[in-house]
Amino acid sequence: TMNRRKSLKKTLRSLFQLVYPKRKLKIVVIDNASSDKTPDMLEKNFPNIKVIRLPCNIGFGPALNEGISRTTTPFMLVTNDDVIFDKNCLKEMVKLSLSSKNIGIVSCKMFFADRPHTLALQGFKVNLWLGYHPTDLSGVDTVRETDVATGGCMLIKSAVIKRIGYFNERFFFSGEDYDFCFRVRRAGFKIMHCPGAIVWHEFLNAGKRQENFFQLYSHYRGK
Repeated sequence: TMNRRKSLKKTLRSLFQLVYPKRKLKIVVIDNASSDKTPDMLEKNFPNIKVIRLPCNIGFGPALNEGISRTTTPFMLVTNDDVIFDKNCLKEMVKLSLSSKNIGIVSCKMFFADRPHTLALQGFKVNLWLGYHPTDLSGVDTVRETDVATGGCMLIKSAVIKRIGYFNERFFFSGEDYDFCFRVRRAGFKIMHCPGAIVWHEFLNAGKRQENFFQLYSHYRGK
């Protein structure tokens, strides 16, 4: 997270509402040098979560690596600070992941937060020339293999991370999830779409060009 106190609070509240054994749930927030007193908000409202405060903004992928390297759990659920979780999301993802030793990553069904019944990511294949999902609504309600899982909600077996390594830190923002998924598949693991795992994403980084030039540059460079 970085300077997203309002949306981060909603994300964390939805995580605490998950139908999942609380003793098995560990929440870690990596703060990319926020200047809006995000750490103070976390200390006041969520004193039981782990906060990693970085001295500067090192990017999304590198920040994820900081959290992963300091956490020991059988699964890592990667997400953004503007994602709202359905209460059964994590339970469904873990259930699917445990169904086969060959499954390395489980993806979710993602909707737009401001259009709660409109799918945000409809594709299951990736256009390798452009780095985008082509629209594909077939099988959206079916458990099936997919080319990639979005970094907005990606459940990874920790054993897979030990096998292939962390996120590629050459990706500052955007593209690190695709790169990671390609490496996971190359290592022989499957990436599965889980229709029972639902989230709503605000996509706060997708703003006006003049306000988010660096994010847009990093987005297209990553693609």
